[in-house]
Amino acid sequence: MKRLISIFSCAMIVALLFTNCTKDDDYYYSGNVGLDKDDPVETVIINIMNTGTEYPIGADVTLSMKDNNFYGKSTSYGYYGYANVTLNTIGAVKGLGDITSVPTGMEWAEEVAAIPGYGYALKVTEYSYGGAATNKYIRFYVVDWITSSASTSVDPTSTTGQNATQTSSGGIIGVVIKYQLNWTPQQ
Repeated sequence: MKRLISIFSCAMIVALLFTNCTKDDDYYYSGNVGLDKDDPVETVIINIMNTGTEYPIGADVTLSMKDNNFYGKSTSYGYYGYANVTLNTIGAVKGLGDITSVPTGMEWAEEVAAIPGYGYALKVTEYSYGGAATNKYIRFYVVDWITSSASTSVDPTSTTGQNATQTSSGGIIGVVIKYQLNWTPQQ
């Protein structure tokens, strides 16, 4: 009986050793859920809600989403100059690391549609008074929609004598994005 228990114990220890081992390729960033091995080290993941709320991405840039469209805005208006923020849709990509350049001939816009699986470039053109314009770039990737589930709520202030109910079918309430500041597009 002791021998059977010893064999069983050894088998369990060996099994635990093999199941707890992983290859480095399996997890690029230990503990950072959502990052892929092709994501740059500086990758940031945030949720942007579909409310028009401005989310800071960098020291002087905000990104917002309203009606399933992205809008960029500069917060650096000062004595020395101002900045303009425009966006460009790169198209379907596998992840943030696949956004390597900005397509030539594409128009930059103040508003672009938010689409999961698509990559985007955000250009901050800084104008200094008496100086030349300089561009800074941020690349970002839409990982997925954030959706709400259907719900039913009761209106206790109803004047019909009964509590009226309202049903929501759910819908898109935001997106999950990955972005990288100070990105230099390839030519």
